[in-house]
Amino acid sequence: MRFTISREKLQEGLAAVAASIPAKTTLPVLANILLETTDKGIKLSGTDLDIAVSTEVMADVDAAGAVTIPAKKLSEIARELPPAPVKIGAVGEQRVTIECGRSRFKLLGLPRDEFPTFPSVRFNESWRIRSGDLQQLISHTSFAVSAEESRPILNGVLWELRPDRMRMVATNGHRLAKMDVPINAANAPASDLIVPPKVFSPRRKSSKLREGTTISGSDHPSPRFSRV
Repeated sequence: MRFTISREKLQEGLAAVAASIPAKTTLPVLANILLETTDKGIKLSGTDLDIAVSTEVMADVDAAGAVTIPAKKLSEIARELPPAPVKIGAVGEQRVTIECGRSRFKLLGLPRDEFPTFPSVRFNESWRIRSGDLQQLISHTSFAVSAEESRPILNGVLWELRPDRMRMVATNGHRLAKMDVPINAANAPASDLIVPPKVFSPRRKSSKLREGTTISGSDHPSPRFSRV
């Protein structure tokens, strides 16, 4: 694998998947970010087995391939790189080199086969909402989620999805937060989900999603997000 990417695009991709990387894990590969070449550039993926986040950024690909790289090290390197094109290459499935200006780094990754496989998501029956409206729903309700483990049913946000509206409700037994917004999803079935607040973390932190968001939650215990 070998490709060239701008420093800004690399930092953008890393920021999008950073929230899905666990701080502590017994599986070493979960501390890594999966980098895969695509027709348009590269796809970065991260997961803690509860949340799976993928994003695609533009890059000039010279040789196709995939490798996992330690997320913390790669993020630290990306923050310190000079404003110049970044060349990333992998020899085999583990040895990774990063070049930018006069800087050169060597990292030891893990094979692609050790990284968990993401579930496939179908958007033929889905709900569409403006990203700003979704972020408003999250910020107006998720703060009220209970942190008491003795009442697990209150440890998440109730997400009601209807063809004509979307509602979120959260409570800790002392306070209740509720908000709904109108939508138009005539082909989507009604669905109710209880979603842990950390699922919303990548969505709340991502400031790049301005046009809209498509959500599909019919085949999974928690919804997956796709940028549009």
